Amino acid sequence: MITKKQIFNVTPYLAPIAEGESFYVVKALNDVTHERLEKIGFSQLEMGSSILPAICGPKSRFNANGSYVIRKDLPKELCCREWYCKDWGGHWHTVYIDYERYHRDPIPAPEIEITIMEKDNHKYLVSPLLTNHVDSKEHIKHVLNLFLELFGNCELFKQTLEPIFPNIPITKLNWLILPPGEYPWERVKEGLKLANRKSLEIVKRNTYQVITQHHPESIGMGLAGFHGYIVYLFPQKSIALLEHMLNGNATYVFNTSSWEMFSQLSKSDIINNNLMIDRIIHKSDWERRITQLLND
Repeated sequence: MITKKQIFNVTPYLAPIAEGESFYVVKALNDVTHERLEKIGFSQLEMGSSILPAICGPKSRFNANGSYVIRKDLPKELCCREWYCKDWGGHWHTVYIDYERYHRDPIPAPEIEITIMEKDNHKYLVSPLLTNHVDSKEHIKHVLNLFLELFGNCELFKQTLEPIFPNIPITKLNWLILPPGEYPWERVKEGLKLANRKSLEIVKRNTYQVITQHHPESIGMGLAGFHGYIVYLFPQKSIALLEHMLNGNATYVFNTSSWEMFSQLSKSDIINNNLMIDRIIHKSDWERRITQLLND
């Protein structure tokens, strides 16, 4: 579940989705009030019906009307504005006023429509099909922010209209996992420095796949959602893995009986007091150590 007012960087949210893979942005229909549905523009809730969302804020306004770029590098141009005024006799007249303004390059409206779809007797409000590609990041960001403006939260589903995390229950935690604190800078040099953003996406997608192939029983997300630490729980092994979707963050290993308490502490508190079972740095032996840990 993605719960934010606005997203500026979509990369952490797309980490579980392979390059070129298609997906939907989704909101469960039964989680939306009738008043909200009417405000957005749904007059009837028939399967397959689509609407262009009504304007409810800046994202939906841009979605419907588009925008423009003011070109102050170009000379001003003559424009005309329509105006209504009342004469001395109290009668209204239309007048046209000439004025100068900078040239404006139009930005076309995305015109993203929302469709009602059904899967396994569950009904959803669904975006058009999107594809994870480097050239699509801005478009994906717009769709995500549109859903967040309209509904307050949303999810990412596969093309088959199944959750990105199949068969793994996701629990929303009401605290920030490993909140910021005074970081032990002497340990930073141990972290992996990735060469570029593309390699970051590949590494984090592989990280997700390495962990989930061992079939965690459940996943926990804190208040930061995909932008913070995620807890992968393996109760049969008494292991809780805390993994971050951004680089420069190690994997923390706790016992399932203590991870909730320790996950609310800062990383400096955990490291300085040696509260974790293990702290696995993202370097060449990370996958081997994770696999060995989860196979024992």
